[in-house]
Amino acid sequence: MLGGRLSERAGWKKYGWVFMAMGLLLMKPLWAFEQSDMVLMFGQYNMLSGDLGMISYNPENGEYLQEAQDTFDSISADMEQWISALPEEKRATAEQEWKSLSGLLLGESGYPGLFEGYDLNADASQRIHFDALQAMLTATPELADDKLSDIQRLYLKISSAVAGYVSLTSNPFGSMAMSMNDGDLRLVTLAADIDGLFTKAINEAKDDLTKQQLRRQQSKWQFIRGTVVQASQSAMPYIVRYQGKQMLRALAVLIESSKAAPAAP
Repeated sequence: MLGGRLSERAGWKKYGWVFMAMGLLLMKPLWAFEQSDMVLMFGQYNMLSGDLGMISYNPENGEYLQEAQDTFDSISADMEQWISALPEEKRATAEQEWKSLSGLLLGESGYPGLFEGYDLNADASQRIHFDALQAMLTATPELADDKLSDIQRLYLKISSAVAGYVSLTSNPFGSMAMSMNDGDLRLVTLAADIDGLFTKAINEAKDDLTKQQLRRQQSKWQFIRGTVVQASQSAMPYIVRYQGKQMLRALAVLIESSKAAPAAP
């Protein structure tokens, strides 16, 4: 008996920490994302809206269909993981919105999705579910403005401005969907925020390579800025989206490199 108890105690000492760790994990939602991963996912989710806008802008262009599906595929696993980690009272709503959005894009119940060909009703419906999930993502504590670095804020605001412009100018309901008081004003506000963030990030960059990269992206931003803030008067979604994706790729590299950099002593 005594030998058996001693053996059990030795086993607990050897493996007990494993069970304790598993117990702690089960006591709270699993959150595998680092904050920077969440930022990058949200930026790409924003850009999905721009990619979907290009489908409605030119439904005959198969390249736009493929690019939109590629963006969707790139974020799907992370979106599902984010949803699974939400508090129970929010999870069911997010799951339903994501299921509905996915069905409208990929097709379901024998009906084709937007990735298989443009449909006005499916486009109008997907925008409702997309916006609902976007609002939930915006409210995520990890994405609060005071939790983000200047470059992370730049990444999200540029993705929002570019996707917002493309969605506005490619809207299938035409100029009736454009609001000088809503869409345009929001883009003007975003543009001013981006201007300030570029200046601040460049001034506070800790190395010359980062400064140079930020200045290059600032030049790309200046190239499309005037077009973005005059959305109701100019419709060049292809150019704005192209430049926007280039900026986001470069900023994503800076975000990833800052995550990998060792902490200062």
